[in-house]
Amino acid sequence: MQRLEDSEATRAGFPYRFRLDIAHELRGATLAVSATVTNPGDAPLPVSFGFHPAFRWPLPDANGPHEILFEKDETAPVRRLDDGLIAPRDVPTPVAGRRLKLDHSLFAEGALIFDHLASRRLVYGPAGGPSLAFAFPDLPHLALWTKPDAPFICIEPWQGYAAPTGFDGEYAERPGVVSIAPGAQRVFAMEIEVRA
Repeated sequence: MQRLEDSEATRAGFPYRFRLDIAHELRGATLAVSATVTNPGDAPLPVSFGFHPAFRWPLPDANGPHEILFEKDETAPVRRLDDGLIAPRDVPTPVAGRRLKLDHSLFAEGALIFDHLASRRLVYGPAGGPSLAFAFPDLPHLALWTKPDAPFICIEPWQGYAAPTGFDGEYAERPGVVSIAPGAQRVFAMEIEVRA
């Protein structure tokens, strides 16, 4: 387990007391990762958290076009970033039902941000080939991104996301930020299963 706690240095930019414990466990072909955020302070702790893993694209020994197959139909519009902030306009979803066919052109304008995600599971890989299955029951948002022609894709389950363009409120008021009561904790978990 790895731990990060608030310090004088962290409080200079994030003025809250916190403890973050990250645990990794390998269960056969599944990697389980949990992040436990604890509030050791005496005031509410506003939290936005996300995993940021990247995966080979294409997967090793995987032939054919890759896709993301969501657990549920993803009909809600997606968002894009504008100079690191959430752009004000929605973008029609590129997902057809449950299926997102991956192509580098999808990311020409940057990340796809699903801020109204229906699914908490997805599968990444070519249809009928080796794949990775993801489960992220505690994280309601998702970002997908890559760099131009890079050999990887980032599949990032999040709780919260960047502030919207023009947002002028407090951090605790940002969309997607959750509050942890004094003495309480919240667990964010993700599992990734390798399927041959």
